[in-house]
Amino acid sequence: MPTVPKPLRLTYPDDRRPVFPYAYLHNAPWTSSGNKVKAADLPEFSGGDDENVELWIERLSSIFEANRVSNAEIIGHISVSLKDNAYLWYAKLGADVRLSLVTWQDWKYTLRQRFQKANYDFDKKRE
Repeated sequence: MPTVPKPLRLTYPDDRRPVFPYAYLHNAPWTSSGNKVKAADLPEFSGGDDENVELWIERLSSIFEANRVSNAEIIGHISVSLKDNAYLWYAKLGADVRLSLVTWQDWKYTLRQRFQKANYDFDKKRE
């Protein structure tokens, strides 16, 4: 009779409790550390000509990374960080488009497409 291998038991590094193998994926929504980021702690972005969307994205990314914020939580924070023209743009996207942007990477790409200055790429190439 053939022997059946035992199921693989994956655990946290300190071997306290079993976890799923995908729990170690970067930015997985179930890996949040429990640190809560408050809307008041986040920089605001209004989409003005004098604002740098890349700098705002980097600031948000740093806060989210330092606090191990999940994608689901990040997406919930985006709308409260947007003001004025940026919030109007967000509202006009519509629910279908907003729901299709499921990761912070998706949002960063979309925000850059809308708010990055035309000269930004040219200036980056010259540096």
